[in-house]
Amino acid sequence: MGALLKQRGEYVDFPKRLSISVVLALLLLSFTAAAAITQVSPEGVTGKGPVTNGNKVIYVDSSSRIHIYDVAKMKDVRISKLGKANFRVQAAFPAVSDNKLVWLEMGGKKPQLIVYDLASGRWSSIRTDGSAVIDESSKPAISGGKVVWSANHKIYLRDMDAHIQRYIVDGDDPAIDGDKIAYTRDDDERPDVYYLDLAENKDQETLVSNEGDNYYVQLSGDKIIWSDFNTRTGHIDMYDMSSKQIVEVTSPNDEKDGEEVGEDTGIHPGISGNKIVYEKYATDSMGSAGIYVYDITSLSVVQISGISALQESDPVISGNRVVWVDQEIIYTAMV
Repeated sequence: MGALLKQRGEYVDFPKRLSISVVLALLLLSFTAAAAITQVSPEGVTGKGPVTNGNKVIYVDSSSRIHIYDVAKMKDVRISKLGKANFRVQAAFPAVSDNKLVWLEMGGKKPQLIVYDLASGRWSSIRTDGSAVIDESSKPAISGGKVVWSANHKIYLRDMDAHIQRYIVDGDDPAIDGDKIAYTRDDDERPDVYYLDLAENKDQETLVSNEGDNYYVQLSGDKIIWSDFNTRTGHIDMYDMSSKQIVEVTSPNDEKDGEEVGEDTGIHPGISGNKIVYEKYATDSMGSAGIYVYDITSLSVVQISGISALQESDPVISGNRVVWVDQEIIYTAMV
């Protein structure tokens, strides 16, 4: 059985789903790692929505300003100006790839995306035009010179190297890695997961999952992850483009001997290479609320930090660096 291909409404085949019994057994062997945790945001500064490229941590403060924390220098800088222009408007949804940082800027005449070069400090903007729309829900994602975002349930691409800006496909909340784009679309009143490869076939998309209630899609290499909120507050699924299989990374809250297990196991996932980071929202029989890292190669799980229960921690990962929020304070650790 292979992936379900869709082209102009035609479906062909459905992805395999691996048994969760082995994964659950491995999850029970999880342990807490002795990771050195560093507070990123300065005392008195609250933050949200962190991202990282491994060397720098970027987040938004309570005044909707962008901060850049240099890990090597242990220095936090707030971007208050772009060139000669004062940065007076609101920033949201930062995303980073290598030395390119992008975020949504609001408060001006129209929402726009700002692309900022971390090395040179130079910046440019992506604006609504005849080929693309940007609104206040447009959360950008970036890979190399390509930026994707959604507006009014349509996904757009800006290729900064080719100087192209255009509509791609109907959908929401895209993630990008190279020429691959993963996203969701509400085909049946609940979000389904899709991906397409710009290099192989621009018109053909692959339906990864039309089961569950799927959000927080992320992409790295040939692996796509997302949180399925069909039960409780979500569990994490992963699709491997090479094997065309879906693996349940965390428990789907099934009942065992009349008792619910795996409750609240996996939201806000991030992926980098063979590592997945996620937040466990609450303490239950499967473990405590915290930030966890799942190693795809070894099928092992490590808790790197506890967190205050019942709050969103937005963990992200790049290489071996993990960043998250706890009580509006930004933290980082190496795994």
